[in-house]
Amino acid sequence: MAVNGVTQMNVGGTLFTGEDSTSSANYTVRAKDGSCTPVPPPVVGNATYIKGGMTFSPNYTTRAPYIGQDVEPSVRCDKFGNCYVAAIRGVPGGTDLWYFDLRPTVNGSPNPNYDPFMRNPI
Repeated sequence: MAVNGVTQMNVGGTLFTGEDSTSSANYTVRAKDGSCTPVPPPVVGNATYIKGGMTFSPNYTTRAPYIGQDVEPSVRCDKFGNCYVAAIRGVPGGTDLWYFDLRPTVNGSPNPNYDPFMRNPI
């Protein structure tokens, strides 16, 4: 049987995909070795909230230079103040990448590209 062009085979209630439908061989399906045992989950700690000192700015939409939609956004910032925002358009659209400069100073001088609210990608 094929679903969306992928061959599927049901063996004893387990569905296998991508099986070679031209093969006539017999396969043995069995459970994993019983020596594999799970480890206990880690102990959950307690978080301490320190009142005040942290605020968030309102959301801001960063637009790509085309008509369409970016999805699955991600943000990566390093300790030096480089901040990258990326989102995918999908196949074959590719990926959009924005850079925001979060360094207030560069070599001791005020940074003209400093953008603490991430409104103007470079």
